[in-house]
Amino acid sequence: MLIEPDEVVLTMGDTVRAAVRVLDQRARLISDAPFTLEVSDPSVVAVADDRGLVRGIREGRATLTVRSGTAAATAAATVLSADRRSLLSLFASTRGQEWTRRDGWDSDAPVGEWHGVSADGDGRVTALRLGGNGLRGALPRELGEMTRLVELRLDGNELVGPLPVSLSQLRLRTLTYGGTSLCVPAEEAFSEWLQSVPTREGPEEACVDERSALASFYRALNGRLWPRDDGWLSERPLGEWYGIETNEAGEVTAIELPRNGLDGEIPVELTEFASLKFLRFDDNRLHGPIPAWLGEITTLRGLYLRNNLLSGPIPPSLGRLTRLYDLELQGNDLTGDIPPELGSISGLTKLDLTGNRLEGSIPPELGRLHRLYHLRLAQNALSGPVPAELGSAETRWIETLLLSDNPALEGPLPESLAALPLEELSTVGTGLCAPRQPPFVAWLQSMRRADVAPCRDSPVNAYLTQAVQSLDFPVPLVAGKPALMRVFVASPNAAGALAPDVRATFFLDGAPVHEVTVSQGEAPIPPKPGEGDLALSANAAIPGRIVQPGLELVLEVDRAGALDPGYGVSGRWPATGRQAIEVRRVPGLNLTVIPLVPPSGGDDIIALVQSLHADHELFWHTRALLPVGELGVARHAPVTTTSTDTCELWREVALIRAVEGGRGHWLGIGYAGGGCAGIGERAAYSEPDTLVIAHELGHNMNLRHAPCGGPQGVDEGYPFREAATGAWGYDSRDGSLVPAIHKDLMSYCDPKWISRYQYANALRFRLGGNADAADSRPVGRQLLVSGRLDERGAPILDPAFVVASRPALPREGGPWIIEGSTADGRNLFRLRFEMPDVADHGRPGFVFAIPADPAWARELATISLDGPGGTVVMGAASEPPMAILRDPASGEVRAILRDAPAAQLTRGAAGEPYARLDVMVSRGLPNASVGRRY
Repeated sequence: MLIEPDEVVLTMGDTVRAAVRVLDQRARLISDAPFTLEVSDPSVVAVADDRGLVRGIREGRATLTVRSGTAAATAAATVLSADRRSLLSLFASTRGQEWTRRDGWDSDAPVGEWHGVSADGDGRVTALRLGGNGLRGALPRELGEMTRLVELRLDGNELVGPLPVSLSQLRLRTLTYGGTSLCVPAEEAFSEWLQSVPTREGPEEACVDERSALASFYRALNGRLWPRDDGWLSERPLGEWYGIETNEAGEVTAIELPRNGLDGEIPVELTEFASLKFLRFDDNRLHGPIPAWLGEITTLRGLYLRNNLLSGPIPPSLGRLTRLYDLELQGNDLTGDIPPELGSISGLTKLDLTGNRLEGSIPPELGRLHRLYHLRLAQNALSGPVPAELGSAETRWIETLLLSDNPALEGPLPESLAALPLEELSTVGTGLCAPRQPPFVAWLQSMRRADVAPCRDSPVNAYLTQAVQSLDFPVPLVAGKPALMRVFVASPNAAGALAPDVRATFFLDGAPVHEVTVSQGEAPIPPKPGEGDLALSANAAIPGRIVQPGLELVLEVDRAGALDPGYGVSGRWPATGRQAIEVRRVPGLNLTVIPLVPPSGGDDIIALVQSLHADHELFWHTRALLPVGELGVARHAPVTTTSTDTCELWREVALIRAVEGGRGHWLGIGYAGGGCAGIGERAAYSEPDTLVIAHELGHNMNLRHAPCGGPQGVDEGYPFREAATGAWGYDSRDGSLVPAIHKDLMSYCDPKWISRYQYANALRFRLGGNADAADSRPVGRQLLVSGRLDERGAPILDPAFVVASRPALPREGGPWIIEGSTADGRNLFRLRFEMPDVADHGRPGFVFAIPADPAWARELATISLDGPGGTVVMGAASEPPMAILRDPASGEVRAILRDAPAAQLTRGAAGEPYARLDVMVSRGLPNASVGRRY
């Protein structure tokens, strides 16, 4: 016998039904079995009916006992005061954890035992005596819900904002709030009520009307010139003014006016909003200092002031914003030190100070931010080492650490950082370096994006390059691909001396495998290494068979001893031992290419795809600029589709891959210009252009856009301005160098090459394995569900299908939930996920293949998608019809028709060549069969 839940919690006056389940000796449920319910203390909990309904009477605890025959089960019951919620709201709103006395608060003890609380025999609060107790902040309106409260003493606390209007519903006999900054609401009825309280003490100044405060704010920031000022200065509710959000009481909770022409200093009227949680003024013309009084708006959750003209220091008072979780001050002209007080914002998840002129050291106090995920301090004038405290146990959640372009930051990164789950780390443009200890190196290699120079005992004199390379930030090589060796012999003291011969010996597994001697002829020794000119280095082609994991190199310079020792040219590199060259064995890139054609046909696209092979010129940039190893190309049969938008075509490719249980990467090629791909996904669409194909496959390798040409989804850690590659490339077609000012492949600017940053990140992603495990799952019965967001961010579900394929499931976790339910509301499946990122101005979308129980065919009644943009529910025939046509012999998808008339969803739907295809049709929920043939 069972009673559920085994612990019942209810509020005085409320009812809860306990579920009683009577089981037989084999633990099978006995339907409609009779039972009785008893309560150990009926003065606390009363039985309300004979089916398990109980009612809370007063505060306390009791035991529920159910009996059926000789079987019995018990459950604990706790009845809470009806005023408990109001008290906890006061505790949270006034920083209860910092009160002078808080005995009993936020505990299970009766509320009458909480410090400063008196209650009657029913557990209802009659008095609150919290004068001089360290309360700080605004009073919640829930105070007015304690209907038996007659005495309220709040004097001598740091309280701000209005007395809650809801207090006027009470019959208070005593109200004291002297020594606070509370004010009286302007409503005449409230003033009359206040005058009726027999004993009262406190300031009776009227609160500033929020409507008037917003009007002053509007005038102070030149509102008449704003591009959007809908509703401002009108009599409409404040929540209908552009950029204003209000709560149920009509109080302003958010002022969000990004890119709206705000011009002026931040106005003090912002202090008049007692419930303000969010200020978003990004990309405006705010100037002057960040006012210290912002630190008094302790209700703030998010403060967004990026890309303005703000100057001066960051006020230490911002450290008082203990409820803040986002602080974004990047892109201003802020100076001075980073205040250590920011380490007191315990709930902060993101701190972005990029692109200012901040000086001094990184405060160790930032290591106290135990909820911090993103710390961005790039493009400032910070100095000194990185404090070891950033790698403390308290900062265990940090995922992003950007320190680039702070030239005076220096020294090895603290090894304590290796305890962090960092996904992104950049120190370009600093004197910071990565320790060479193997655990630290392995930690760096595990990241999604990392750009850190290794610590070195001596300068680097040579490298091997395949696509792009750097002396300071070495790029790993791909095994089996030829490389160009460049040796830089330089000296400022050797003016006029000829460059000596260089002998390079390569080793694998400790044994010499290749030797080459390079003569530079009559070339002089340059004063410093010159990466931009092949004539300034000793160069040799190294065959791919030598470029293998475990490669080591020894260079011998001037073996004849002809150079003057005063030139300072080292005769051997490294001085002792052998120099390891990082070579990684990269998995092959298996690419299935699909010609996507309209119903009217596409012979040229079909012919092009059928001509493709691994060495085709259409894949030159993919082979040269991305870490692909061996490239394998499979040609898919043509697919007819009614979609014409590039990102719709990308989703069609993802759908085809899921239907067929495809492995590796899939690329659709069609007439629509441009391309679209999912970040870190395995499906992409491109026009037939070699650079666009490489760009979209770069997205599949987890690369975001480089900042040039106005793309969306820019990689905020990209280290070079205007998407410059930042290092010299090598074009193996003609053996030429590619200037470091070329634009990165992932930008929208020309001419293009690949940056060392993006190449290394793509390599890191490919070595991570990622979706390889999913590709090896067995084929089975899957429910194919797909959807997307519209231009407003609202969710859309496509008709679902049942297919024989491999599972394709999202990583668990995120704000979106897709679930299938029966008619009575029982869940059949439920997945929580992040909406996959899409690049190139597309709207996010997803395709999942969920292992399906055969019983779902008769039980599934709805599929719903719920998240930040809203909720959509799909029924059996709630959507426009959609058809998927497959070749019965090969299983290949041959057509996808959306919103087609019913007559087209029959034999010959896509023309006579497709008349014998298997056709699946869905108008919402799938048919029970896997497919049917017309």
